[in-house]
Amino acid sequence: VAQVDPQLALSLQRLAALGGSPKKSAVAARELAEMQLDFTLPGYPDIELKPNGESLAVGPSTVGEYVRLVSEVLLVRSIRPAVEAILEGLRETLPTTSLGVFHEWELEQLLCGCLSESSAPLWTKEDLQRAIVCAHGYTAESREIAELIDILCDDLTPEEQKLFLAFLTGTPRLPIGGIAAVSPKITVVRKGDPATQLSSGSLDDSATALPSCNTCFHYLKLPSYGSPEVTRAKLRMAIRDGRSAFTLS
Repeated sequence: VAQVDPQLALSLQRLAALGGSPKKSAVAARELAEMQLDFTLPGYPDIELKPNGESLAVGPSTVGEYVRLVSEVLLVRSIRPAVEAILEGLRETLPTTSLGVFHEWELEQLLCGCLSESSAPLWTKEDLQRAIVCAHGYTAESREIAELIDILCDDLTPEEQKLFLAFLTGTPRLPIGGIAAVSPKITVVRKGDPATQLSSGSLDDSATALPSCNTCFHYLKLPSYGSPEVTRAKLRMAIRDGRSAFTLS
């Protein structure tokens, strides 16, 4: 429960401590009565933990059952339809009995990618140079591409690298094989009108915009900024402010 909802897990621990001890029964009964708990899922009064749960008050003798049922609904019952749907899809591809040859951590890596250590960088400059495809205004020799690679390797912390990865691909995890195994490959294009910039000798409005991306195709649209400092600031703003919305997709 702590991995899904840390605050709820803390509340359940405190509730569990109110049950089981006769010496605490009077105090526990008073505290539980003040909470006015019933056998419904916290925050979802329409979801009953047991039949007629809405009309059943939680007391010292039943608080243990309440904690157990909340955990069961949250971790088992609520995700059972999704798990069954995943298994049904897997059965169309291969017998689920074949999955027995994998350890749990191997399945997790195959389905979700590798979970790296928080202090370890996700890539090197050489990795990025091999993994990035440049198009539509940029080449591998472009100043902006060199600045981007330097920033991604030298300036971003491992945690910020994960934010960038989630911003670009939708997940903070790399597949087995690292950044080079990302498919489709990462493509970086110039955001804005290069012809306008080259003919006027100045940056167009896109140079004040934030980087954006097409997550499905790992397509990064990077404006041509005037300096690496601006590129760094704009990139950090995009990966932090754009991670919870599709505004920059």
